[in-house]
Amino acid sequence: MMSLNYKAEDRPERKLIPNGTYIARCNLVVDLGEQQLWQPPDSQEPIRYAPQVIIGWEVNELDDNGKNYLVTENYNVYTSEKAKLRITLESWLNVKETNLETLINKPAQVTTKINEKGNWSKVVAVTGLPKGVDAPELTSEPLVYNLGDRDVYDKLPQFIRKKIDESKTPHFEQVPLAQDEDIPF
Repeated sequence: MMSLNYKAEDRPERKLIPNGTYIARCNLVVDLGEQQLWQPPDSQEPIRYAPQVIIGWEVNELDDNGKNYLVTENYNVYTSEKAKLRITLESWLNVKETNLETLINKPAQVTTKINEKGNWSKVVAVTGLPKGVDAPELTSEPLVYNLGDRDVYDKLPQFIRKKIDESKTPHFEQVPLAQDEDIPF
């Protein structure tokens, strides 16, 4: 019989990509819809939301299972000069805005850093590749998720599906349940 007592140490250990700069290709663009912005726990401010996306890169570095690492970063979808998304697009592709679906398969140099808690690898910089350097082709299926696309949703990693499910934006059409009188038998 399985115990229902859960301890943090029971969680499977996930190996993080070491801090460093890696050759990569974009293989993931996910529309997260409207996400709640972080606020201090004691904040009296009203809850705020912002449209967000996740962009992911397949890194040319193998994990313990022989698969290329996937590194991701969340972005608020803003194009102001100080917006993290705009800064990333400018340093990576020398553009201020773009259709995010066109990012798929674009090569990049991605720098990662493990956060202070040691439980997440954060993307801290994305730039273009140096002249003469090319990124290997993707080994995984590139995915673009638009809200409501059930086929792509089912292929996404669990942590991303959870984030989509937290969205304020409805992402799947709600189908009303049939009433007894609607059933023909």
